[in-house]
This record gives sequence, C-alpha cells and structure tokens, in this order.
Amino acid sequence: MTDEQFQQLLKNSGFLTRESVNLLAPPDAIETHISYVILTEQWVYKIKKTLLLPFLDFTTVAQRRHYCEEELRLNQRLAPQMYHAVLPIKQHHDQYLIGEGEGVTIDYALKMKRMDNALEMDKMLMMKKVQKLHIISLAQKVAEFHGSAKVTRPNYSVSYFQELFNPIGGLSDNLVQHVGIDYRAIVEQAIAASDYFLDNHIDLLRQRCENGLVRDVHGDLHSKNIFLTTPPTIFDCIEFDASLRQIDLLNEVAFLCMDLDFWQHESLSQLFYQTYSDYAQSFNITDIKHSQLFIYYKLYRANVRAKVLSMQAQESAWSPQLQEEIKRYLLLMKHYISLL
Repeated sequence: MTDEQFQQLLKNSGFLTRESVNLLAPPDAIETHISYVILTEQWVYKIKKTLLLPFLDFTTVAQRRHYCEEELRLNQRLAPQMYHAVLPIKQHHDQYLIGEGEGVTIDYALKMKRMDNALEMDKMLMMKKVQKLHIISLAQKVAEFHGSAKVTRPNYSVSYFQELFNPIGGLSDNLVQHVGIDYRAIVEQAIAASDYFLDNHIDLLRQRCENGLVRDVHGDLHSKNIFLTTPPTIFDCIEFDASLRQIDLLNEVAFLCMDLDFWQHESLSQLFYQTYSDYAQSFNITDIKHSQLFIYYKLYRANVRAKVLSMQAQESAWSPQLQEEIKRYLLLMKHYISLL
C-alpha cells in the first residue's frame, strides 16, 4: 500500500464496518520501516508498504498478499492467540474498506489481537519489572519451539557469514560523522575479529549445520517482540527472508541474551542461557568451543542492531536517542570482541 492509499483509507471513518468494528474514536495509526499499523481497542491491522529494499520486495499486491500469509502462518507457531487472519482491502466506489465484500481488492491486511502494551518485555525491562520466573518460562518456550522447528541446511562458508557481518563497514563514515571518530575503530576491530573467528571456526559452524542445529525458527528474537503474558507471547518473526530466519539455534538464543546485556540485565541474560541449555541438552552448547561461538553470535547480533539503527537514522534523522543507542551497541560489540 502506498502512503496516499493509506491516508485515504483512514479518511473513511467506516473502513472497518465489514469487520463489525464500530470505532468510538479515531484509531491509532503508526508507521514502521516496512508497514502501516492501525490499532483499535481490540484489534491490530498491519499493512505492508509498497517498497523495494535490499532485503525484501513488496512492490506488487501479489507479493504483499504472499508475505501477509507467510507472516500469519509463521507467527501462529508461537503466538496462535494473537495472529488471526489475512483480510483483503477493497476499493468500493471511492472508499477503501478492510474485509470481504463488494469492490476491487487493492491490498491486504494482517489482523491481530491487540495485546496489553504494559506487558511488552522491553518496557518491563526499562521499569525493572522482569522477574526470574519470566525468564525461565521464556527460555522453556524457546527451547520447546526449537526442538520442534524444521531442520534446514544452508551452505555455510566464511563468505556466507562475512556477507552478513561485514556490511556495517560501509556505514562507518556515516557513523563517524554522527557518533564520533572513536567508533570507527570498533567497527574495524569487529570486522577483523569476525574474519579471524570464521577462518578458525568454520568447521564448527558447518558441523552444527550437519547435525541439524540450523532450523527454521523466529529470526528476530529480542525483547521488543515479546509480551510477558503467561505463557510468554513471542511475535513478529521474520517472514520476508527465510535465510534470516533459518539460522543456528545458538544464533537465535544469542540475540535475546545480547538484548538483555544491552539493557544491562546480565544476570537475566545468564539465567536465560543456562535455563535454555538445561531444557535443550541435546543441542550441545555448553563446552568451551560453543561458549566462544555464543559470544561470536552475540557480537554479530549487536552488529545487526547497530547497523539497522544506523540505516533508520540515515532515512529519518540522527536523533540524540538513536545516536545513544547506536553508541551503546558499538560499545557492546567492543566488549564481546574482548571476550573472543
């Protein structure tokens, strides 16, 4: 959907009448990097933007429908109570409406149950409300999900991982301009450390792949994608690029642990890793070589967050908040490099 179409949709106060949703007040509407999101009191409608990026292609209605359906299918694995349906967006005369009925289909929306925002894990971390029992329950759920996830076997090589890790180097000039010259050295050290680690551990990465420890999992497991309900609700997995979702299980675990480190909850990070290890003993992640791989994956995940935020800043604005977050991820990368 284009921005013009989205604004026209919102102008119609009855755009949800086919859903039997009577709006007492205008719904909240927010915009993400790749989607428009409409929030009513009970439901959320997510609409993919018409855009082409290096990592996704939403340029046609057929592609947007496909990825809405994939998002529904994949997220029902971990959050079936949250993800409900894919609905057509129809143009009837001069109005856009969500739901089945007369008119020409011009796009699609993913319908989700609205969750309690107070239970968002990142907000609870900031307020220091996350308890050990939350982490234990979350680790158990992730381990159970990983145990049943489909095994995949990508062709792992040094260049495969370099293509994931090293693009942050292309952002270093922009980073220097906005966060300071000292941070260029961290980026350079990180790329060098990653190359060295991969040269010396590619056989371990391949062996884990051959042993069935690369699976079709979530791909974006961090606190902003978790509601600490009972049991936890894990949502918004990666649907637009299977290669970013079909990853080493330890890579997925490292993302959440890195995120907890970022929020300065190292004890919760350690608890999650230990509890996950206890529930997933067959995954063999407790010896020294796997401990090093775990640190490498945390370095990679901090790299991803710094890179994504830098790209967002380039497209919008280098706000003081974004600058501070990027600095913190880069400093976290520096810490992980010292542990490799």
